[in-house]
Amino acid sequence: MEIIPEEKGGRLVIRLAGRFDAEGAKAVAGALDRALAAGHHAVELEMGGVDYLSSAGMKVLILYHRKFSQLRGQFFLSSVNDRIGRILEITGLYSLLEISPGREAEPGVRRVPCDGWSFSLDETEGGAALPVTVVRAGEGGTILPFPPTLTAFGNGALGYDAADCAGRYGPFLAVGGFAACRLAQGDEAPDYVEYAEAEIPRLHVQDGIGLAGGFVRKAMFNGGTAPPAVDVLVQALLEAAGLPAAGFIIAAEYRRTGDGETGPSGCGDTAPGLLLAAGVAGTGSMPDPVRVLLFPRIPSAGPASHVYAAFFPYSPLRQRGPVRLKETAATLFTGDLLEIACLADTEKRPGPGAIRLLRGIIWFAPIREP
Repeated sequence: MEIIPEEKGGRLVIRLAGRFDAEGAKAVAGALDRALAAGHHAVELEMGGVDYLSSAGMKVLILYHRKFSQLRGQFFLSSVNDRIGRILEITGLYSLLEISPGREAEPGVRRVPCDGWSFSLDETEGGAALPVTVVRAGEGGTILPFPPTLTAFGNGALGYDAADCAGRYGPFLAVGGFAACRLAQGDEAPDYVEYAEAEIPRLHVQDGIGLAGGFVRKAMFNGGTAPPAVDVLVQALLEAAGLPAAGFIIAAEYRRTGDGETGPSGCGDTAPGLLLAAGVAGTGSMPDPVRVLLFPRIPSAGPASHVYAAFFPYSPLRQRGPVRLKETAATLFTGDLLEIACLADTEKRPGPGAIRLLRGIIWFAPIREP
C-alpha cells in the first residue's frame, strides 16, 4: 500500500494506492494515528488508487470514522472507483463515510496569529468577572469543597481529617468537580477524587487560590511551528481579549522540550501527552488590589502568573463542536493520572519550564477581588 499525505484546504488528504487488505489496513491505521497525533481532525482518504478492499480494510474505516466522530472531526472518502463503491454501498459504509468536506468559519470567532502559532478567540460570549479567594491556612490546612463550579490550585492534600493529611501536603489541582494531589516527597502516585456531597476524602489546603463561577469565554489554539509555553499563550490571550487579569483552565496536547524539570517523570523530552491546567495571570496593567492579592511578593508592574497542571497519557483531544469543561475533565480523568506539578510561579521562579503546548482549548474569565 502506497500512502502519501498532503495538507490541502484546511484538511489532510491521504492518497492511497494498492490493496486495502490486512497489510494495507495496518499501514492506513498507522497513517491515521499519526494524523490524529499531529492534530489533524479533518482527514480525506483519496481512494483513486485502491483496487481491492477486504474486511480488514472496512474494519479500519469503521474504527476511524468512530474516532473522528468522537472528536467532532471529519473523516471521508473521495475518488472511490465503482467496484469499491459497490462494496461500500452493499455493506452500508458508503453513506456513513461520504460526508461533505466543506466547513464554514464559525461566526463570532477571531483568528489571532502569533509568532509561529495561533489561536481562535470566541468573542460571542460575555460574563461576569470571577471572584478570587486566596487561602493561607498554614500547617493545619483548611477544608475546601470542590464542586464543578470551583477551580482551585496550590498546596494541599486529600484525607479524612487534618491528622490524616499531616506530612502529605503537595501540589493540588481542582477542576470540573475533580481534585487531584500528590505528595511533596515520596514515591506514591498522585491521587484524585470526584466531588460528592459527603466530600470523603476531603481536600485540605495549606495555601492556594480559588476561583468560583463559570469560565464563559473560550479560545482554541494550535501550536503550529513554534508551540508556546503556558505563560506565552496566556499573555497573548489577555492582550487579544483586552483583559488586565484573568483566571483560566487549559486542556491541551503537549510536548516536552530541552532539559526542563516540569512535567511527568519518565515522559522523556519528546513524548507527547495531555494536561489539564488552571491558573491566574495578569499583565502590566493588572489592578493593584488584584496584584497585591495574588502576587504580593512581586514589586514590579510586569506580567505575572500562577499555573498548576495534571498530566495524563497522550490521546487525541476533542476540540471541535461544543466542548464543555466538565466533560473534558471527566474524559481526561478516565486515563492514568501521571503527575501534578506547578508549571509557573512568577514569585518563585521564572517561566513554565520545558512544557510546550501543541494544541487545545482554554476557558477563561476576568477576575476580581472577592
